[in-house]
Amino acid sequence: MDLTSRSKQQPHPKPRMHFTANSWINDPCAPGYDPHTKLYHLFYQCNPTGCEWGNMSWGHIVSRDMVSWTQADVSPALIPDQPYDAQGVFTGCWIPPIDDESGNTLWVAYSSVKHLPFHWTTPPYPRNAAGLAIASSRDGGRTWTKSARNPMVAGEPGGLKVTGFRDPFVTELPLISNTSDRGCVLYGLVSGGIQDSGPTVFLYEIHRDNPEQEWRYLGPLVELPSRFQPSEKWSGNFGVNWECANLVALRAGPDVRHFLVMGAEGDVEKEHVRSYQRPATAPSRTVRAQLWMSGRLLPPASGDGVRFQYESGGYLDHGPYYAANSFMDPQSGRTIVHGWNPEEDLTLGAAAKKGWNGSLAIPREIFLLRIPKVVGALRSALQDISPFELITEEDRTTTVLTLAYPPLPYRNQTPSHAGPFARQRPQAGNSRRPLQSTRDVKKSAFTCATMMISPFAPW
Repeated sequence: MDLTSRSKQQPHPKPRMHFTANSWINDPCAPGYDPHTKLYHLFYQCNPTGCEWGNMSWGHIVSRDMVSWTQADVSPALIPDQPYDAQGVFTGCWIPPIDDESGNTLWVAYSSVKHLPFHWTTPPYPRNAAGLAIASSRDGGRTWTKSARNPMVAGEPGGLKVTGFRDPFVTELPLISNTSDRGCVLYGLVSGGIQDSGPTVFLYEIHRDNPEQEWRYLGPLVELPSRFQPSEKWSGNFGVNWECANLVALRAGPDVRHFLVMGAEGDVEKEHVRSYQRPATAPSRTVRAQLWMSGRLLPPASGDGVRFQYESGGYLDHGPYYAANSFMDPQSGRTIVHGWNPEEDLTLGAAAKKGWNGSLAIPREIFLLRIPKVVGALRSALQDISPFELITEEDRTTTVLTLAYPPLPYRNQTPSHAGPFARQRPQAGNSRRPLQSTRDVKKSAFTCATMMISPFAPW
């Protein structure tokens, strides 16, 4: 079934470019690519039995181009059927593929929830309410089997009072310079926060060749105060608790930067949203923001692990977009991010009538944007724009580094096999038109800042 098609006779036609299911859906989960079948995989949290939140399971879709998606043969792929996940299969990630003697084994990790409710606003967080479990497929992703060793992590680290502990993300990045005595490793991130301290990511070390071995806790990755907000205008509020944190490394020319992309809970609702007239029967909104930060990886003051030191940050999206989940596409070398478009102003009755609730966002590429020869901004001092990292050059101009996040397709810096995403010559910033002259004033929709470019800029 081609999920991009719709009938004009449908009383409630579905979007053509945004995936929807015949149910409630929320977070995209475990985006990844299987080089053996040449299929992209994407899972999503869903309630297979209705258009309201509940009975959290994983739906599963596949694609050859990330444009047209087809339901996998077996969907839901994972359901809450074990004591350790009896209350829900929550958000998770793709674990980089492992070749073993039996062929091709695919792995995913997910939050295994055995106790509800929990929320950062109602402390104390129930001990071990959510753990971490893994599942594997040996038939190209058609069926998935939960590990007999689950849960791999029973709950939050001992001795900590947390505000949340869920949404694993596994990365191949070499986060720690000294080689582990366990050999080649992966690193796992679990999102949450520490009560009376601030939001963070809990860092784990995972054996590269066998994710069923021990997940060793290394410590918190981030140390920020609650509701950290470098700029009221530019940065967003990093809240009290994090969800769906992803860690990626991005390169632009000689520059490499690490980025955390996260959903932040604990902000104050913006005035233009709070004043909007909503149906009285609509569910209450959740105050949250989809943010990012760039920083340096440093050794901790004591103990194992690594610390992420904030340097710049901002919004990934200002609208109804949340739960961003990313992967590095080996076909194109790009970092692709999927997100969720919630329908929080829709009454449950209206959702049930139309037969679906929520959609997945159009895939985006995130990349490090490098803008040289900047001489200033029209309305703000450059140093006040928190999404910018500024590098002063010898000619007294400034090179700006920031995160770019356009929908696909966008750039043409990929191999010829990149398919529908290799179409367009790149332009700096978000504009698709050529600059009219080297004196052109550049408007970057990534930050809503207008910058003045030197006439000697190499555009």
